[in-house]
Amino acid sequence: MANNTYILNTRNLIGESSSCLCKLHLPHTDNILLTRDSFLDYRKIRSTLRDLEFQKWCGLPQKGKGVILFSEHSPANRWVTNHKGLSCSEWRDALKTIGNVPAVRAIPGRTMNDNRCRHCHNEIETLPHVLGSCPYGETLRNARHHKIRSTIAQALRKNNFTVYEEVHGISECGSNRRVDILAFKDNQRGFIIDPTVRFECSSSQPEAVHEEKCAIYQPTVPYYLTKYKLQSITVIGLLVGARGTITKRFTQFVKDFNLHPSLSQHVCLIAIKYSVYLLRNHIYSTTSDYKQVQVLSYSCSL
Repeated sequence: MANNTYILNTRNLIGESSSCLCKLHLPHTDNILLTRDSFLDYRKIRSTLRDLEFQKWCGLPQKGKGVILFSEHSPANRWVTNHKGLSCSEWRDALKTIGNVPAVRAIPGRTMNDNRCRHCHNEIETLPHVLGSCPYGETLRNARHHKIRSTIAQALRKNNFTVYEEVHGISECGSNRRVDILAFKDNQRGFIIDPTVRFECSSSQPEAVHEEKCAIYQPTVPYYLTKYKLQSITVIGLLVGARGTITKRFTQFVKDFNLHPSLSQHVCLIAIKYSVYLLRNHIYSTTSDYKQVQVLSYSCSL
């Protein structure tokens, strides 16, 4: 509100501001929109409108699926406005995946036949199916997981951890298991770290993934304790979103292990790049999976 007697005497600014806030569906008496001098703060208005729109987006049944996870670590979303590390085409396709609007057959009008997957013909061709379960993209999906696992393992090694990848183990029931990362220092406390890339679906997904990994690998703890002569082992399940979301559990892992903060951004870009090429390979099939892995591994190492 202008603190000028001439303007206040010539225009009804209070009425105009109330009318504008009403059209924006904001309460004109809300103190959170005011400065210390009781004037309207445009920064607070923009922030409130942004939060309201984000809540509406999260409430959409299809286009808002899993979007809530983008709010858990907002610094990882800087690629949306500054696509450093992504080509223009990769950035454009990544934005499409955020809105869940790529040209898959589940979207009405994308096919004249049916909405079944064009390759496996078993499930409806949705974006989660393409990025997470279709057998046609299995090679690229495995490469995405291995690249993220190796990146995390390398960060742990730089922090003086002894790290083993793809470690074979035996559970208490006698079945064979293979952990992604086994890390420890000075043969004291060890950690089984299992990063998993999945399509985002809900805010409870990171905790569910952690509990799932604990149930799988906790029975192998006695085997690794004996083999590596450790005092204790903790299982950590880490969710990485297929669309580049970084969760609070992942950022807490980075802090607890004193890893470089840039690890979150690096892992985010790796997930985005591989998911984009998974989508392109599924829709266009211009090259073989093996060649895509070679090209993408080179680009992610730059």
